[in-house]
Amino acid sequence: MNILNLDLGTRRETPVIELEPRPFHGVKEPRVEVQTEKAIHRTMILLEASGFTRREIAQETGYSEGQVSTLLRQDWARSEVARLVHEKHNKDVSGMILAGAIESIQVMRDLINDPMTPAAVRQKSASDFMDRAWGKAVQTVHHRKDSVAPLEAREEMLSLEKELQQLTQTRQ
Repeated sequence: MNILNLDLGTRRETPVIELEPRPFHGVKEPRVEVQTEKAIHRTMILLEASGFTRREIAQETGYSEGQVSTLLRQDWARSEVARLVHEKHNKDVSGMILAGAIESIQVMRDLINDPMTPAAVRQKSASDFMDRAWGKAVQTVHHRKDSVAPLEAREEMLSLEKELQQLTQTRQ
């Protein structure tokens, strides 16, 4: 799969996302194949591409979570979700979205929204998803010297003078 297209006019590489219909990694196959697309299916696909959970989509459309999941597991529905996500975010994150980025995001969202996924995996996926979207939070380190027995001022001064003398001798 060629993901980079050389733009000869500007002599720079521009990312090209190929949205060929293929199965996403780790996705459950649908139990039932949906034979006919309905307008409500497009609504479900649009909501999925907009970041709604399957539960929220079910509540909005009046369908059960199982019905929503079955629809969104269809190859044609996944392909349409990937296309919509690409169109919506292409200008904002085109430098970051390469080869399987859309599929990777979908896999992470599936892990987060799947109640059968262990809680630790769901939490890690959600954390990774947020880190990629917003960057990691600043982590501060507080260091205190309480565990070291305090030296008397004179002993500490002698120790520092000795260290300084050794450093100046090694530089000469």
